[in-house]
Amino acid sequence: MGRNEKHRQRAAERHRKRRERKGHSAVVDTLRSLQRKQLLIYNARQLPIHECLVNPSWETFGLANLLIARRMPDDRLVLGQYLVDLYCLGLKNTCCSAYCPMSVYETKVKPGAFISEKPIQCSRLLFHQIIYGAIEYAGRIGFSPHENFELSQYILDPPETIPPNPELVFGFDGKPCYVSGPYDDVWVIIRTLDERVGRGNYHYIIGGQVGGDLSSPRRPCK
Repeated sequence: MGRNEKHRQRAAERHRKRRERKGHSAVVDTLRSLQRKQLLIYNARQLPIHECLVNPSWETFGLANLLIARRMPDDRLVLGQYLVDLYCLGLKNTCCSAYCPMSVYETKVKPGAFISEKPIQCSRLLFHQIIYGAIEYAGRIGFSPHENFELSQYILDPPETIPPNPELVFGFDGKPCYVSGPYDDVWVIIRTLDERVGRGNYHYIIGGQVGGDLSSPRRPCK
């Protein structure tokens, strides 16, 4: 092997090791960033609430899209979003994030979270009562909150501090009412309802097909 070839191989080996070190450093930085974010979220209840928002049609259609923002000392925000089915499934989806600049929140996050409706302000108490009440109702008929709630729950006030709201109505006309969504495992949900409440004891709308009596008006929540 010639001298030039040995020099080329040594240079290539040094270059490879530098790449590996940079790659390792990037992974470590990413993990540390995730750990900082999670630690902040775990302690988010210590931060003041900036605002709580909900879609205005939540009472009419039984589907609440809720967004909460807590303010960090540097005015960046910790955010939690919750999609709540008051008729049947409880907390269908949720996510959370941290270190969101106020400008990004106002220009991107809020418009992106509420595409079809302009959100309205929701009281801190009612915001939590909707989420916790729906989770409790869904739990009684066999449905658990979305897996991401394991983390996003820490954006919320503790459940033991939230009194129940007797004016909130869950289910439809006294029964669970399942309205299928695009990502639902429909027949697993139907089987759960059959097992937990019994055939004929719930309403459903699946792909436009209606089962059960949905003609009765839903009592509004005050």
